[in-house]
Amino acid sequence: MAAYRTVRQKLLCPLYQAGGSSLPCSWISSSAPASAASASPASSSSSSSSPSSTPSTSSATGPGDTRIASQWKPALPPGREPAYDAALESLKEHRNQQSDKDGVEAWVNDPEVLWKFAHDDVDLSQPVFRFLREKAWRQNGALDRLLERIRAMNVVPDVLPTIAPTVDVQVAYGAGSGIGDHGGEGGDVWPGVFVNTTKTLSPPQLTVTPFHAEVRKYTILMVDPDVPNELSASFDTFVHWHVSNVPLSATQTSVSAVSANELQAYIPPHPQDGSPYHRYTTVVFEQTGEAAPAALSARTLSPAAVQKYVQENSLRPVGIHFFRQICKDKETKRVVETIYRDTLGREAPTYGNLPKSDPFRDSAGYRHSRYFESADELAAQAI
Repeated sequence: MAAYRTVRQKLLCPLYQAGGSSLPCSWISSSAPASAASASPASSSSSSSSPSSTPSTSSATGPGDTRIASQWKPALPPGREPAYDAALESLKEHRNQQSDKDGVEAWVNDPEVLWKFAHDDVDLSQPVFRFLREKAWRQNGALDRLLERIRAMNVVPDVLPTIAPTVDVQVAYGAGSGIGDHGGEGGDVWPGVFVNTTKTLSPPQLTVTPFHAEVRKYTILMVDPDVPNELSASFDTFVHWHVSNVPLSATQTSVSAVSANELQAYIPPHPQDGSPYHRYTTVVFEQTGEAAPAALSARTLSPAAVQKYVQENSLRPVGIHFFRQICKDKETKRVVETIYRDTLGREAPTYGNLPKSDPFRDSAGYRHSRYFESADELAAQAI
């Protein structure tokens, strides 16, 4: 047990795996020579070959370590620690005994595979890396945050009656470290955050990561379910972007209107003045029917019409993302007015509550008085 604990400590130490020059004394095996604290591990290859290609040469070896490791190498040279050598040999035998067709179970615990995945040196054409990528997406909080917000902000059921995401959808506007709960200049947009209208004038960089190797066709809709309809005193859905026949796989994740069929060109978000915040929602549908989906009949539709279109074209929702905008400052109003005038060809509407009537004022705006006759009373007497 003591030997196993010592080996595990060395495996968890990034400096030791990188050939570090100093280690805490408690991390050095009692069976190893004292010079192990200052000597770098000998360059040796693993007792088994990895299913992946040559790793990147720019992977950091660990927090606080400025050196760069070009590839994974065993934490200990052969013969240094018998328990470690036995562990590598056991992993090799385990791989040889596995009969699963995709090799995930055989390679998922391989130290070189895990090292490459931790350093973002992955090849998603290989099943084991697709498995680890999907596992991380489902367990690192990204999917939980998305599901929490689409339900808390009623994207489900306002846009879709229900959805169980199976693909990772990332929406980015511009370049930067990301747009999160506390703002940001550009980059990947967190689900449900507010994004300035000046950043969404151009189509987003859309990345959809399915976890299957073969290429499948998808349809993408970007809609706004919060367009006021004053006649029905409810809300309509406006289609901002509609693309079909998008080829996607684990290694082909970028959405391009060039390689797909753009049924309706991108129109920038334009939240109307006086309306509540708008939820600009991007939905990814897998095309399960044989025929390619047709274009929608109009840009502005009722929610029922959108659901009917989805059902008629055999579209299955597999991914979703949304962000919010609201028109409450002069810059946003200027952008919205420009989009309405130049793109939609009409004046931007302004919404708000009707003024409350004052029962104590007449039509001229004067209050009734017991001492003076109102304008309405004088007009009635004149008749």
